[in-house]
Amino acid sequence: MHTTDATVPDVKVTAGIQQSLAERSLAPGEHYLDAGYPSAGLVTAAAKQGIAMVTPLLADHSPQAKAGAGYAKSAFRIDWKSRTVRCPEGSTSVGWHPVTQHGHDALVVEFDRRTCRACPAQKQCTTLAFKVRPWSAR
Repeated sequence: MHTTDATVPDVKVTAGIQQSLAERSLAPGEHYLDAGYPSAGLVTAAAKQGIAMVTPLLADHSPQAKAGAGYAKSAFRIDWKSRTVRCPEGSTSVGWHPVTQHGHDALVVEFDRRTCRACPAQKQCTTLAFKVRPWSAR
């Protein structure tokens, strides 16, 4: 149990609680939380201590989710320990970049452009237009 001022959001004390439990060899294998807790930073920090945070993700506002067509974010499988994401077609991400967007922790996950460009399901996955640029030796 942890007590704090009512003005302190619960999400601000989650990492400290998990760290304290881990230091006493009491870290849970799974930590169930409500929707106010998830952030890339917290989930990653918990995974480093062997704790899987089980929490609903924030709403998906991608064009695919809004249209109800194509691959929404929930179709991708995240492996927090290896910091990789597997797409619905089986490709594994090549980049994992924690960032801050609009004042919130976020992750930018990068996939190989050549693999995505050649994928027959590419239009179901992203609205990004892959431009083929001529190669030149400069």
